[in-house]
Amino acid sequence: MFDEVEINKKPCFDLKNDKILGPFSKVQVILIRGLCSNWKQPIFFDFNYSFTKENFLELLHKIEEIGLFPISVVCDYGPGNRKLLKELQISYENPVFSDSTLKNPVFFLADVPHMIKLLRNHVLDQGFLLASGSKITKNLYEKILKLDNGELKICHKLSANHLTVLGPQRQNVRKAVQLFSNTVGNFVLQFIPEESNAGNFILLIDKLFDLFNSFSDENQINPWKKAYIGSNEQNLLLSNAFKEISTMRVLRNYTKNNKIPPLLPFQIGLLQSINALQKLFFM
Repeated sequence: MFDEVEINKKPCFDLKNDKILGPFSKVQVILIRGLCSNWKQPIFFDFNYSFTKENFLELLHKIEEIGLFPISVVCDYGPGNRKLLKELQISYENPVFSDSTLKNPVFFLADVPHMIKLLRNHVLDQGFLLASGSKITKNLYEKILKLDNGELKICHKLSANHLTVLGPQRQNVRKAVQLFSNTVGNFVLQFIPEESNAGNFILLIDKLFDLFNSFSDENQINPWKKAYIGSNEQNLLLSNAFKEISTMRVLRNYTKNNKIPPLLPFQIGLLQSINALQKLFFM
């Protein structure tokens, strides 16, 4: 897993090494972890560092040299990472990187929590037109808050703050995920039946996030939080999610012209993750 983190741009003095560091704007951090075992270890960081095909391949070789076998990579869809994926010829149709010098193919998944945050941002800022022809916008959540305003609230985790997040607040994964929760989806189906397609979309995203956020092969409370095992139910969920995400479009783009707008980065990331997960399991 690698991530580019924004840092304070002011230079600082490294007392131990007697030198000035910076100014830098970002730091690239690489972390490896076990796929089936509970361990993780940061192995690299550098300032204002960008990946290329050459240094990425060198990184994989160094990991193999210490006896580990990298088979999956997770990253967000920032501009620098999208440039690397293009150079590696990674797409949502082909989420696998192979090289004759590597012992295994490497499957690329997007940072799903980050994709959910981007989905939330677009829903609040522009709204989406779903494949069914229905819309999901900020107005739907305003309806929910208006209806669910009694002393005993059903969507008790939902508040007006969820709809007004700006700047650094938009980095909060929990607030994004809570907009697409099982409770919210079922509230829409029960109390706003004319928005049933939007309610089903919310439930679909909730299940998809649970599947990608699973950490155990058993969960007695929520079956969707079980690790992916290639079951018929899980494959049906992934198939439905792939169809819905690949056909939804931002409303704002439809007002500009009659052309179907391209997929947004978060859509590509989710579609790539769905394909990569299944290909990785059946490798």
